[in-house]
Amino acid sequence: MAFGACSTTAKPPSTLTTTRNPAASGAEVATDTQVSAAFFAEYEKAAFFGKDPFKAQLKVAFKWIRQKPIPLFKALRAEHPVFTISTLPIKEAPFPNRATVIVSRYKNVVEVLNHPQDFSVRDYTKKMQDSVGSFMLASDQGPANAEKPWMREMMPHSDREKIKNILNDQIKNALREGIWEGTYPNGQRFARLEVVNQLARRVSVRFTGEYFGFPGPDEESMFRWSHATQDDYFHNVINDPKVHERAVQAGTEMKTYISNLITEKRRHPDNSADDILSRMIRSGHANELQSYSDDRIGANILGTLIGGVETTEAAVVQALDQLLKRPVEFAAARQAALDGNEALLSRYVWEALRFNPVNPFVVRYAERDYTIENQLIKKGSIVLVATQSAMFDERVVANPDEFSVDPGLRPDSVYFHLGFGIHRCLGDYVSTYQVPLMVKSLLLKKNLRRASGDDGQILKTPKTASFPEKFYLEFDPENEAKVAGKIAVQDPAFAFEDYLNDYDPHVFRECMAGEKKYASIPDSLNKIFHPNERKGLFWCRLKFEFRSCILAHTKADHFFPNEGGLDHERALAECQAQFPLKPAEEGFYKIVMMGKKLDWQKLPTDQAARNHGKDYDFENYLKYYNRFNYWACFLNPLGISSFPNDRDLTLYARLNRTFRFCMGLPVVEHEISYGILGKSRIDQYEKCKDGLPDKTTGVVTGALSRMEKYYYQNLILGQKISFDQIDE
Repeated sequence: MAFGACSTTAKPPSTLTTTRNPAASGAEVATDTQVSAAFFAEYEKAAFFGKDPFKAQLKVAFKWIRQKPIPLFKALRAEHPVFTISTLPIKEAPFPNRATVIVSRYKNVVEVLNHPQDFSVRDYTKKMQDSVGSFMLASDQGPANAEKPWMREMMPHSDREKIKNILNDQIKNALREGIWEGTYPNGQRFARLEVVNQLARRVSVRFTGEYFGFPGPDEESMFRWSHATQDDYFHNVINDPKVHERAVQAGTEMKTYISNLITEKRRHPDNSADDILSRMIRSGHANELQSYSDDRIGANILGTLIGGVETTEAAVVQALDQLLKRPVEFAAARQAALDGNEALLSRYVWEALRFNPVNPFVVRYAERDYTIENQLIKKGSIVLVATQSAMFDERVVANPDEFSVDPGLRPDSVYFHLGFGIHRCLGDYVSTYQVPLMVKSLLLKKNLRRASGDDGQILKTPKTASFPEKFYLEFDPENEAKVAGKIAVQDPAFAFEDYLNDYDPHVFRECMAGEKKYASIPDSLNKIFHPNERKGLFWCRLKFEFRSCILAHTKADHFFPNEGGLDHERALAECQAQFPLKPAEEGFYKIVMMGKKLDWQKLPTDQAARNHGKDYDFENYLKYYNRFNYWACFLNPLGISSFPNDRDLTLYARLNRTFRFCMGLPVVEHEISYGILGKSRIDQYEKCKDGLPDKTTGVVTGALSRMEKYYYQNLILGQKISFDQIDE
């Protein structure tokens, strides 16, 4: 079910809005002429610097596409509707790669997408075949694409109430599991949710299991399979072999799983089962002339995960982000949600997504020479079909820079969110419920707002910027405070942090730093940097004597012992006898260090109380941090020397790396110093606390949250300041 977009076809309501928001719409500069001049000046300038001018120009083009797509596309539509740039650096391209072409006008975008014989999806084909085999997304006119009518027959529009009921139940469960409630130091309660993984991905994966009949072995595997395949097929334009390898591995695992699942369903048929896979097995054919093997059934079911999770979560997150940038539209969308007006709410969601769609373009391959706007697109060109540009083309879209839910100004034909032509999303009508319902569930929350600091901004996959990976929202709790004694876990993967509070902070710090002061640990181990932050954060909570025992018994030549194995099992038993772990420690040891499948929710809470007092109270609040960067901060010798106080380093390491880099020299020299931007530690902090704009993009990053500012100023700077005095 490749996500694409079309707004609901229900009769539009009478309450409509049209507003202008230049900043939100991307009109960052004064005039169109200035926008055009700024891009082309930077593009031409890139040719004169560096060893590879063509590669430099590509970087400029893609930087603008990612950061300022709306003004860039407007300039291209006006001056270069068919814009040819140098070839993409595709590694081991399985086809000729002669140029990269951006097509930006609406009519030209439609023309390219309506001519699959001239502009094919060849770029996707080999990647998919290597991973999951032949599938309609990678086929323009072959047998696999002919299977779409059968798949549509299996998921008729009469399922709409069933779909909505499944989604509403799953959304309710995801919110119950994912919302974390806390209390600010001033006594004000709050609720918090990480939208990407706790809601959008989770609901999409569970929906794939319940409605399509593809539950997977566990959610973790489904997340990994979905991410790996989508990243390779649709974002790995340069054919990075590591990205492709992950997709091939995911595809192999998926095919094995689905084959076993189909075999089991045939062995033990259940005529009452009404998921799509069960329907396909019972049907077995699209019509009297065509029947399908289990391999073809499996391939099409795999496609529901590949096309339906990452695109859906991105749509939910990016639509919410755009609404939050527009207070008037946000309030109107929330009112539509409160009124139960799903048709109007859907229009707000799809219009918001126009300003930041899941993808600004789709990729096609020129199978032959083709002329558009009197410009020759050579055979072998990679064509970036700018669907976002088409949605802003003033030749077709009325007042394109305005946010409008008027169906007269924004008919369904304006939107390309659900694909176009023969590659329109298989589950298009499913998406028209799935995305708005998840958005609605959050709009109904009282006082919905971004989390402060960088947490409230979308974090995308590093390097490719392909998917949202983190987006925190806060709102007012609906009920009374949670029952005392119940442990609220924000991230199940790191649940031990909430259960194991009774640890020695100095031993923890020394372990995180590589045991530099413990001579009994071999020097070879001191030098090893193990990137598994989950194991590291747990491992360092344990007693030094127990850890030394484990390493000695397993003869480990790495910082951590390997998962499982008789040596590890025996080592745990012997070391537990000599240096007993507490029950919760032992349980999490088996989960984290040995890969055991235990239910951590049933583990004792014998270490839930913190033994090092209010000095470490920040650990109860600053739960949302980059754990890999946290681990790396302890390994930095400058960090060790700059913070002789265990508490201060433990706090400082939780802060985002951009802020830490901004602080610079004051961190190194600690008490009295001269920073690169100021004359003192406090002066430097004032310049860094709200983030700094990137010199090339202007995007502000590195901002501390309100809670981070409160603890930094009180604990590290020694200022006696109340929480209410901290600015948002």
